[in-house]
Amino acid sequence: MLEKELKRLAAHSSFESLAQQLKFGKVEDLFVALGAGELKISQVVSALQALEPLPNLEPALYTNKLRARFKSRPQEAVSVAGVGNMLCHTAKCCRPIPGDEIIGYIVAGRGVSVHRQDCQNILQAAEKNRNRLIEVSWGAEARPHYVVDIAVDAYDRHGLVRDVGAVLAADQVNIITFKTISDKKTNMAHLRIAVEVPGLPFLERVLSHIQQLPNVVDCYRLKG
Repeated sequence: MLEKELKRLAAHSSFESLAQQLKFGKVEDLFVALGAGELKISQVVSALQALEPLPNLEPALYTNKLRARFKSRPQEAVSVAGVGNMLCHTAKCCRPIPGDEIIGYIVAGRGVSVHRQDCQNILQAAEKNRNRLIEVSWGAEARPHYVVDIAVDAYDRHGLVRDVGAVLAADQVNIITFKTISDKKTNMAHLRIAVEVPGLPFLERVLSHIQQLPNVVDCYRLKG
């Protein structure tokens, strides 16, 4: 976001000089503060004006134009604590859906990446990146469907894939991908399926229906 705005203003100041002007020890701290909403765009413009001459531009007008531009972008139904309307996207590694406990991770230039709190990438994040975590919550309006990855482990048998597909069809679940791996040594079949669901309660009901099929050992959602 910052890089694009520097280009738009034809500014030549480096990130390092801008961070120093704004009293940040590191450029990364500047990015985090901007992404978290602790640093306002008007403050960035003022710092740029102190470093180099810029075209006449009212900070308030500039801020309103930037906010309007971000509001026009498609966003997930997620609210960022203390910030309000901020560019968010759900992480593909864990695919959070309404009902999940979630947390945000600030990504420079991309806003906030929303993860499940039990996501392996969040749990394994280095301690030095903990300052990028931010509180988020599901908003009042959710999208109609979210993609999730589920796994079915079962003793292999004739008609297993057909029966799993029939359960998904009966629950009116849209299938995105469907992969099957059979292990002849253990006589086990491992199904990996990407489906669309409206939220966590619906997903749990679907998993329960699949679990009741003959020979199914376990049916669960992949953590990513």
